[in-house]
Amino acid sequence: MERKNGLLCAGARGSIVSVTLLMLLFCMGIAPRESRAQSFGFHPAITPLAPEEVYFDAAGREALQPGVLTPDKFSATSIGDVLTLLFDSARVDLQTQNDALVGSWLGTVRVPTRPGAKPKTSYLQHLRGSVDKTKDTRVVVVVDVGGKMFTTEFPYGIARHGNFTRQFVSPVLKQANGYTATILIIAERRDPKSAVLVTVDGLDVDAKSGGKSKKD
Repeated sequence: MERKNGLLCAGARGSIVSVTLLMLLFCMGIAPRESRAQSFGFHPAITPLAPEEVYFDAAGREALQPGVLTPDKFSATSIGDVLTLLFDSARVDLQTQNDALVGSWLGTVRVPTRPGAKPKTSYLQHLRGSVDKTKDTRVVVVVDVGGKMFTTEFPYGIARHGNFTRQFVSPVLKQANGYTATILIIAERRDPKSAVLVTVDGLDVDAKSGGKSKKD
């Protein structure tokens, strides 16, 4: 800046006043639109896409509530080293046009083990159920049993009508202090004319001895 007799010249003073005024207007929220938009990272509006160029219909989203296990809808019995869990409502039923296209069911059961019982090293488990589905439906059954997870799928493209049994082996975790089984059933169909009914009837657990059990 130029000085005359120790004072700022008029041109310099005018620049300072202009900068000060712009700062004041910005703080008051009335700064020039372009400057404010750029300072907040805003960008010019994007030209809307044609409907055929948008894949997801976010406006049609749904929050689907799963069926859940309640204490009065299952039973547990044990004889020796064998535990049997029976379920009354572990199912997903999508068979009418009023039913949703996707459904699920979730249940968790925990059974404590007796402190004085002889230690076991593994669980031999048998899951029993049934699936009735048309080709354009899909079923997934996920189980986390005895601390290990397994997945069974009945995919699209294959019709199925009948019972199923799946066998799983889980090592006994010493720190578990009990047996826990979580079952998740997922069913989906491509259109309302499709039909699917999946049911889990029960889970048999045989606690085995022999070998070494896992620490965690």
